Amino acid sequence: MGVGVVERRAPTLRFVAERPSGRDVLEVQGVSKAYGDKVVLRDVSLQVRRGEKLAVIGPNGLGKSTLLRIVVGALDADAGTVKWGHEARVGYFAQDHRELLHDAETTPLKFLWESCPLESPSFVRGQLGRVLLSGDDVEKKVGSLSGGEAARLIFCTLMVQRPNVLVLDEPTNHLDLESIRALVEALKAYDGTVLFVSHDRWFVSELATRILEVTPEGPRDFPGTYEDY
Repeated sequence: MGVGVVERRAPTLRFVAERPSGRDVLEVQGVSKAYGDKVVLRDVSLQVRRGEKLAVIGPNGLGKSTLLRIVVGALDADAGTVKWGHEARVGYFAQDHRELLHDAETTPLKFLWESCPLESPSFVRGQLGRVLLSGDDVEKKVGSLSGGEAARLIFCTLMVQRPNVLVLDEPTNHLDLESIRALVEALKAYDGTVLFVSHDRWFVSELATRILEVTPEGPRDFPGTYEDY
């Protein structure tokens, strides 16, 4: 087997919710946000039901990432409310990995272990192996990980946290084709709720059961797949 073959392995991704959420997962009402004079979100309202896979699409600069950061509590809205439903447990994938991997000196092993402190070192190493982080990689500083390695580490964390809602901001940005395909299959099989921002049309068309298009005039909610849209 040549070296090239080894490097093209796909990670083994599987997301399983520890327990289901209630039927009404998320209610966003009248959310607005501006940075100085630039209004990025104006009066956005949205309801998400259990099991929906909602894609947020549209041009850059119209607040898609801002909306996700507000719903997960990483950013305060200027106006409006965000209300998570009964038993909603949220896992978040940030577009900028440093937002989640903020201690650049920690290692993948330590970082993942914080999410499952009761597990054994061999369990943690085994999970990292599933996302192609093994051997010396698990002791690297996370600040020196490549974009793809950092992304796979965050997915690994979501696998052990077992949330019933996944909020994913541009999850395919740093992934190779094998990893993107593995992610699509894992999310299709996931019985929780997915709210995601993506520019990858193939990814959106494979996954979305509903589209929220962010436009300069405001968001347009479209029930149905990307093809229907």
